[in-house]
Amino acid sequence: MKPESILAQQVSDYLSATYPYTIFQFSIGADVKLSKIQASRMHRVNGRWRKGFVDLVIYERKHGYGGLMIELKADGRSPFKKNGELKSDEHLRNQHGMHRQLSSKGYKALFCTGFNETRAVIDEYLNET
Repeated sequence: MKPESILAQQVSDYLSATYPYTIFQFSIGADVKLSKIQASRMHRVNGRWRKGFVDLVIYERKHGYGGLMIELKADGRSPFKKNGELKSDEHLRNQHGMHRQLSSKGYKALFCTGFNETRAVIDEYLNET
């Protein structure tokens, strides 16, 4: 199992245990091996799908946002350089572009690296304080 898949399972378990009434959804398409026919069907059904769509969507309106959107990165795989700039990678640029689009629509969209950072962001967002 890929490190980001393990992280997604950990986050899913945490959300289910800690926030049982919160509605959330993971996008798992990137980790699934599909036949050519299945992939073709998926792309036809998801015609509005864009490269870089986030891994996790939490459907809770909080703090003026319409929901929380998180792109998960495994520990040690930060999308940012030490100076805070986004790494020069087409996939990361697509993801960051999606974050900008989602932010412009009123969602909180960001990268989270590792379980501890992801948990802290979720807790801050879902708690009223």
